Parts: sequence; C-alpha cells; structure tokens
Amino acid sequence: MDSNPIVKLNLCGRIFEVEKNILMRSELFQTMFADCPTDDSIIRISRSAHIFEHVLAYLIDSSYPYPREYANELQYYLISTSDIKFYDRLHELQQKIKSLESDIAELKSNLRTDEIVCCYDYCDKHVFGLGFVACKAHMNMCSYRIKSQYQGYLCDAYCEYNEKYCNDHQYD
Repeated sequence: MDSNPIVKLNLCGRIFEVEKNILMRSELFQTMFADCPTDDSIIRISRSAHIFEHVLAYLIDSSYPYPREYANELQYYLISTSDIKFYDRLHELQQKIKSLESDIAELKSNLRTDEIVCCYDYCDKHVFGLGFVACKAHMNMCSYRIKSQYQGYLCDAYCEYNEKYCNDHQYD
C-alpha cells in the first residue's frame, strides 16, 4: 500500500488530486482522515475552488503569501493564521499609488510653468510647456518644420491626428 496516497477532492466540480500528507497539515483533514479511511472515492467539499488553490498553495509552502481577503477560508479548513505572512493586495496598490503620486509631484515640480511663445517665429500665440512647443493652430503641422525651421527649410504639410510627421518625413 502506498505510504502517501493521493486524495481526490471535488470542490464545486473542480477535481484536485493532492498527496494525503499535504492535506494532513490542516486540522479539518486530520480529523476527517482519522474518522474515515482514505480510499479511491472523491471527497466533495462545497467551497470555492479558486480560494482552495490559495489554501493548497499555503499547505504546500508555508511561506506562500496568502491573500488577506481569503483569511476566513483558513478557519473553515482549521488552519491557524498566527504564523501566516498575509499578502494584502489593497495595501500594495495603495503603496503603488503613493509612489506614482510622488513621481507625479516630482515631474510637476520640474515642469516649466512660465508662459512662452509658440515655436514658430511668425506666430505670437502663448503656450505652456517645455522646449519647442506649438500653439493649437500649429499642433497638427509636420514636426520636421519645427526641427528645421532655423535651418531655412519649412515643411508645409499637415499631419494626421496624433502623428508627428507628414508622410514625406516619417522616415527622415
């Protein structure tokens, strides 16, 4: 007889085949196997298969970062939560948001906020921004014009929406 038999679990229609010694790390299964012999039958459990994946991952590896939102499920399987390193997705997202807000604040502090004139010499409209900045009237004009206007060449072409260069200068 196999010293570590495979136990089949049916959690809401999803079958898990797990070594008995792994399940014995849960008091629920310890009690169940003490009361009932393990045979080839399938043990039916009316619990979420998705959440059981996390329970099983923790039973296999106690350093698994178990999701805090499923902590109550551990009580069902009679698993002590005192030594568990919980993973808090909400806390992680809040930390990322704080980091992004800090990055945004730094970027804003580096932005030039003084009013400047459109980069086209013949235009006197004011715009806000950095470097070569075009006013709304010149936004859809070929950027090749901007790069080379001080070298004497001006492209008269207009660009498609959200394009920087006209068809003639896309690959220049």
